[in-house]
Amino acid sequence: MESRDILKANLEILMKQFPDLGSQSKVANRARVSRLTMGKILAGGTTVTTDTLDKIAAAFSLKAWHLLNPDMEVSEKELKFYEQLIQKFDVLKKYE
Repeated sequence: MESRDILKANLEILMKQFPDLGSQSKVANRARVSRLTMGKILAGGTTVTTDTLDKIAAAFSLKAWHLLNPDMEVSEKELKFYEQLIQKFDVLKKYE
């Protein structure tokens, strides 16, 4: 399996597990990348720069290497923790 296929699969898993990031446009907005880029990634049709990978990972409160892990599994406990972090991040963003 190529890296782009792993990235695509992991993003699909994460988008299902994080309802507030359940669409490519929501991820793109949070990550501050274009929807076109997200669409290409989810179609498995593009290479990704490390900067873009970092931004997308940060949208899920992860590191870039997490998105390239072929055995990505997020436990319920981790999922709740990540959701809490994202909610707190959203609150803090209001003060920018």
